[in-house]
This record gives sequence, structure tokens and C-alpha cells, in this order.
Amino acid sequence: MGGVRSGSLQSSAPVIELLVGGNTVKVIAGLGKSGYNFIKNLGESSIKKIKPTDYYHGSPLKLKEISSDVDRGVGGAVQAGSYIAKPTDEGLTTATMYGLIGSKGSSSGFVNLVDNAVFKKAVKKIYNPAKPTKEMSDAIKKEIVTRQKLIDFAKKTNDNKNMNKFRTELLDFQTLLKPRHNYLSVTTDTHRKFLKSRGYDAIDISEDVVSVFDKLPVREAVKGKFAKRLVERNFEKARLEQRKKANKDFLKKLDDAIEE
Repeated sequence: MGGVRSGSLQSSAPVIELLVGGNTVKVIAGLGKSGYNFIKNLGESSIKKIKPTDYYHGSPLKLKEISSDVDRGVGGAVQAGSYIAKPTDEGLTTATMYGLIGSKGSSSGFVNLVDNAVFKKAVKKIYNPAKPTKEMSDAIKKEIVTRQKLIDFAKKTNDNKNMNKFRTELLDFQTLLKPRHNYLSVTTDTHRKFLKSRGYDAIDISEDVVSVFDKLPVREAVKGKFAKRLVERNFEKARLEQRKKANKDFLKKLDDAIEE
């Protein structure tokens, strides 16, 4: 083949970086349309984002373990589940957003990381309100009917205290079948006790968030404003391997592009 040989390019790594990266027009002048398209596509693929691999929890505090407000004894707390971001781009973005809210008015909290393997060992069965099994649907409907009967009885006996309690529980069970706005914003103790009694460890809140009932250990915590660095550190090796492979393909295909 004529033109620039692959051997000369292999000894000039900065040239490859330049082709894959910024000043593309200068470097590829004269390669023709097919050569330009090839380099453009390579540049796009070589910086492809790698999927997050762990679970994340944004908090004003640097934590050693993640637990619910109820378990921590927070006064007046109703949240009996810990909302944890799944290993998705949006999940990590959500955790980072909460990690930017610090305590006592500070500008930065923390993103607390839970190892994927640890999460999967602790959370084996997740309830999905959008897709309950028939068995779970029937069990929840039975609880709803029971609460309605208890409310009627409380009305007849003027038992206002228990009537309010039963009404709250009724709403809790109804949201297990039909969450408001398709999002369960609060995991109550009623939710947790009922689901744990049936072997569930968590509730699937959305594509990017899960509510976990029990404590989870934190592997490490990073300040919210540095969460981006956490992502870069997790994905750096994979990104370098991807670029290395892309550059090998580049050396071979660039000769063909120049030859045309």
C-alpha cells in the first residue's frame, strides 16, 4: 500500500490521539470523504461511556453504612427504606444530585458507594409495584378489604384513633398496587413489614432507584462535588482498553482510507 505506513504511525502515538480527538480537519486533509467518516466514527466510539457498576446513595453525610430514617431513630420519620441509585447513568446522576446537598447549609455532601456484589448478596428479592405477581396482588387486595372493614367498625364505635391508623394503612396497601404518579416516594413501615414477611428485601422504585429495607455497608464515600471523579476512576481502565483496541483498528483501516 502507498501513502503513510502503519509502522510510522505506531511510533507516533500523539498523532493517533490527534486524529481521534480534536484537530481532525488539519490531520486528515486529503484523505477523502470515506477517510473522514471513518475517523469521525472512531472518535465517537473511542469515548463511549461505560455503564456504572455499583450502587450509590447521595447524602449530606459520609456514611459507614446506609440505613433508613426509621432505623436511625430520626424523630417523626416515616421513611422505612433507604433509597439507593442503581448502576445506571441516571441513577448515578440522581445520587450525585443528593450528594451535592450538604449538612448545615454546606455546599457539598457525599456519594456513598455500595459494592455491587455486596448489594446482590443482601438484596435477593425485589418487589415491583408496577408488575406484582398474582399471588402478591391477591394478598394486598385482601389487606385492603380488611382495612376497609376495620375502618367501618371504627366509625361505628367512634374509635377515631384507630380509624386514622387504619386509613393510613389502607393508603399504604393501595400504593403497593398503584403508586401515586407511578412513583413510590415513601416506603412506610407498613410496606416494609408486609413485604419482608413475604420474603422481599426491597421495592423497585423506578428504572434507576431501589428502596432497600435493611442496612448496607458502604465501601467508600466521595464528596458530591467530586462524584464525577469517582465515575472517571471506575471507568478509566475500561476506557483505556477500549481506546487501545480502537487505535489498533485505526492503524489498519487508516492505510485503506489513505489508499483510496
